[in-house]
Amino acid sequence: MKEHTKNTIDYRPEIDGLRAVAVLPVILFHAGFDIFSGGFIGVDVFFVISGYLITSILLKEHQQGTYSILKFYERRARRILPALFFVILVSIPLAWHLMLPDEIKLFGQSVFSVATFSSNLYFWLTTNYFSNSAEELPMLHTWSLAVEEQFYIIFPVFLAVAWRLFKDKILIVIFIMIILSILSSEYLWRYHPTANFYLLPTRAWELLLGAALAFPNIKSHCRDSMMSSILALFGLLAILLSVFVYDKNTPFPSLYSVLPVVGTCLVICFSSKNSITTRVLSSRFFVSIGLISYSLYLWHQPIFAFLRISDLNEESFLLKVASIGLSLLLAYLSWRYVEAPFRDKKKVKRKAIFSWSLSGIFACIAIGLMFHFNPNVSVQGTLYSKFSSNKGALEPNYGLPYPGCNAFDNKFSICRTKPDAQVFLWGDSFAAHLTQFFSEGEKGLVQATMSSCFPNTNYTPFESSGVYNRAWAESCNKFSNDAYKYVLETDSIEYVVISSTFSWPFNQRLTYDGETVRQVSISEYIDAISKDVRRLRAAGKKVVIVSPMPSSTSKTLRCAKKVLVSSSEDTAHGDLTTSHCNFTHPQNRVDVFLEKVIKGSEAGVFDFREVLCDGDDICSMFVNGDIVYRDWGHLSPYGAKVVQDTYDVGPNILAVAK
Repeated sequence: MKEHTKNTIDYRPEIDGLRAVAVLPVILFHAGFDIFSGGFIGVDVFFVISGYLITSILLKEHQQGTYSILKFYERRARRILPALFFVILVSIPLAWHLMLPDEIKLFGQSVFSVATFSSNLYFWLTTNYFSNSAEELPMLHTWSLAVEEQFYIIFPVFLAVAWRLFKDKILIVIFIMIILSILSSEYLWRYHPTANFYLLPTRAWELLLGAALAFPNIKSHCRDSMMSSILALFGLLAILLSVFVYDKNTPFPSLYSVLPVVGTCLVICFSSKNSITTRVLSSRFFVSIGLISYSLYLWHQPIFAFLRISDLNEESFLLKVASIGLSLLLAYLSWRYVEAPFRDKKKVKRKAIFSWSLSGIFACIAIGLMFHFNPNVSVQGTLYSKFSSNKGALEPNYGLPYPGCNAFDNKFSICRTKPDAQVFLWGDSFAAHLTQFFSEGEKGLVQATMSSCFPNTNYTPFESSGVYNRAWAESCNKFSNDAYKYVLETDSIEYVVISSTFSWPFNQRLTYDGETVRQVSISEYIDAISKDVRRLRAAGKKVVIVSPMPSSTSKTLRCAKKVLVSSSEDTAHGDLTTSHCNFTHPQNRVDVFLEKVIKGSEAGVFDFREVLCDGDDICSMFVNGDIVYRDWGHLSPYGAKVVQDTYDVGPNILAVAK
């Protein structure tokens, strides 16, 4: 992301300072400081800066007749690849030592995607950027590098062709592309928000706006005056406002992005020599951080991710500060001894830089493929391969072994254990993992579950920046209403078991009500579910609401996995070992929510804390020495069977139905 241009265009120290303003919020956001909830907008600031600086160089070369595509990619290779490959090189042994097989497989895939400049595509297909699991991905931040490199595969060629064919109309074409890119982001955040976040078409306008600033037609309007000083200061404040006001639920990129992006444009355009903005950004502190900003951006995510994967307490304030300090130290060393030498054309010739670059690319591809196809090569994997009895305990639980039984196209006539089944299981994945409690019972079971689909007929909460979008919300709403209709029309159904994470109303800001998207209060959700339950009970159905499993954390889950992979089968079942992975699950807002639903509907309730926790709300991921969770809150098929065999949960759930 860093483009130091001292030897090619007029050096502007305030732009190095602006890089500091971009990178520091990103780091503080990833470190977990909640006050910097919009710190991710720093990447957008980088995009604008990059577009401006690189286009400035390209235009100067075109004007002087010295443009060369080979020279352009040589510059990119010198500035981007050495530090990137060095960070990957250091990350590989850490991953090999710390990661479990499933984790190192994903790490290998991400390294492969970095080497092929496709990590934004990879994370689009695999990861919600704002999810908890994303915090443990060392290469997550490279998505933005991929966006830039994809842009610079296309843009220099476009500019070269346009310079020959329609030089006077280049800006018009660029502004048309900017408008199209903004429109695409406005559409995609509503329907495909993950694609919107990661992909080039919806990010291109930020780079293109920066590029537009480099054209003389635009530069001529950036005059040194009192008004320009005010506009530059306004731009800086707009960036800072975005950092503190925006959060993970802000649709991004979208029109909301205009605030930090245009703010960056104002700083670049109107920062005159004597303005307060220039004086602040040109200060030694900001320029120093700006100079190492690229290396700092590269180092921070692996450091945070590996600390979270380790057994250290990543929530410790001192550890967060120490992690940032370590990032700064490594960034300086990387800048001083890796970035700077490779930029020096006297020390590293063109042939050498291309040779080193190709070697690094092929090495990363090879290592990525090795970790993908042989994840047990890691230290933890070697131990894991020796352990066999509980491997199935970590598998996902989709309920009945029929296709589509935990999806929106669920066919209730297929997803059942007998034609006249009496038990109807309705909800999201937290309902699906209860299937084993009823599937072998005499009463029979119909499974009506859709992952992440909140069980009610009125409201469907969904994300603005995740995999669950407006189109998905419409499918979920239809699924829930079809399930509800099936229950009312099927005489054999006697029991309705409803379960969910029940946290969706708290976590999401957007709600589809069957017709429009609007804000829905918690009380409206409570009334809607209570109304659904009352109608079911009025139709003669016995209803029980099952609370979600006691929720652990990724650290607790990793502890449980380490019990499996680092101990013999006998000691893995020892109470002392498994007790290290206990966790607390006190009453929370979901419990209060369910209490109000129960009061409003008079349904029965089953609380899993009575099974998996003691009287002090200390819970375990193990039952009789066997791990029963497959992640932070779901039972595996194996785990559900262990719980059922031990506690006979199914009949106990039905016994409290009302």
